[in-house]
Amino acid sequence: MNVFVHGTILPVPSFGAFKNVVSHVAKNGVNNFEKLYQECLDERRGGKSLYSYQPIGKKGLIKIENYAAADYEACGYTHSSKLLSDIFTKAITSQDGMQESCSCYVFGWDGRLEHANRVEWAKRLYQELSDEIKKVRQHCGADEVELDIFAHSHGGNVALNMVRFHKELSEKLSINRLVMLGTPVQVETEKYVLDPLFKSVYLVYSQGDAIQVLDSISTTKLSKRRFEGKAEKNKVIHIEVEVDQKSLTHSELWSYGMVGKILYRKNLSIYPLPVVAFMPEILKSFHQELVPGATVQIGISRTMFEYPKAQPKDIIVLGLRKQDSKGIFAMCSTSTMIPLQYFPESNRALLPTRA
Repeated sequence: MNVFVHGTILPVPSFGAFKNVVSHVAKNGVNNFEKLYQECLDERRGGKSLYSYQPIGKKGLIKIENYAAADYEACGYTHSSKLLSDIFTKAITSQDGMQESCSCYVFGWDGRLEHANRVEWAKRLYQELSDEIKKVRQHCGADEVELDIFAHSHGGNVALNMVRFHKELSEKLSINRLVMLGTPVQVETEKYVLDPLFKSVYLVYSQGDAIQVLDSISTTKLSKRRFEGKAEKNKVIHIEVEVDQKSLTHSELWSYGMVGKILYRKNLSIYPLPVVAFMPEILKSFHQELVPGATVQIGISRTMFEYPKAQPKDIIVLGLRKQDSKGIFAMCSTSTMIPLQYFPESNRALLPTRA
């Protein structure tokens, strides 16, 4: 099971939002603005908002089914959710020729920039994951269900807060891998990464991601980019990522490029794919290097190789560099090449043709 958890939803001002406020005040007066605020956040999940270009769905745990195109109102998740699910499904079922079962889900939560709200939804995430695993075991007759969570921004803190309910709910839930992308490291949750609920913890970040460390509202201290102390030395695997030797924005880690040129640069060679789309291959190709307490740098680029000469191959190159004892990244020590044909057609069709 692969579960995608979105981050905070911001109530970006718009004409539609203004119209909703006027309508709400006309109908209800100035009361219950909290309900209006949440309605505005919920409306930004689907439609043509910038959030429609990332894996996100309606509230709760929703399985991404094998539809040709995702209709948000009909299936409860965005088309981008289906695009990312296609990549994960193909990557996992084709690894080493093993035809394994792979299911992908989105988990939607309120998306408020509030610590208490993230705690509230962490409990629901824990319970719904436990319930779904029971169903999968009964349906498939599987003794073990491997569960990986891929979370963006404060979605990572929602996942970390599940530790608070591990003993209370007594479901014996186990997370194989928690992969957080651009998650703000905060004093309220940083200790939870050490909990045995998570077998492996990865923090994917970029030095160009200003949003990751911007939050000082929903925490008692400033947000940090990395985990420190015991977590850094013994548990968390830090992955600093670049594309074309450029640092990345918050959106480029998680959203498809159609989100807009301000949030995703069209001149990136992997445009419009987000970094999360490469996580299955990163975890597979570099698993020997990704040991607890390690810090590595992953460079992603796209190039052309004429092999064979009669048929040029368009490929994605992943390069890994290790950090030495002085904290300096050495030259590329490991690399892997991904032919464009590796990607499912739904995603390959998005990539511009390279001359």
